[in-house]
Amino acid sequence: MKPEAAPTAQKLSLNDVIKAFAAPLLELDPEAASDPDVLRQLMVLVDMCWNLPILHASDPDAYAKLRQGFDSVVRDVPGPVGEKLGELLQDRSARFGSLAFLVQSSVGTDSAGRAQIVTEARKPR
Repeated sequence: MKPEAAPTAQKLSLNDVIKAFAAPLLELDPEAASDPDVLRQLMVLVDMCWNLPILHASDPDAYAKLRQGFDSVVRDVPGPVGEKLGELLQDRSARFGSLAFLVQSSVGTDSAGRAQIVTEARKPR
């Protein structure tokens, strides 16, 4: 599947940008997006992929810790998930490199019980 063009922050909300970024990982298990617990775990990984390049440039100590955790996760997850995580990390720089902020995502549910992703932007140090 060919990746979609990167959305621009001017036209889309932060949540839309992060959902577009996360889409390749979420497509591995389309039902994951409807399970808040699974989606929560996946969004932790998405946040790692988004934040690593920013931390590499702005906070080497935080980068080293997060990179160690990321590498550990990649070793422990099934092969296709690990491959997608590697692709997301590359995609972060290639399609979203101009967006120089950290993210922190949370997952909750709406009144109908559907999973909802809420992402906040944070300034790097």
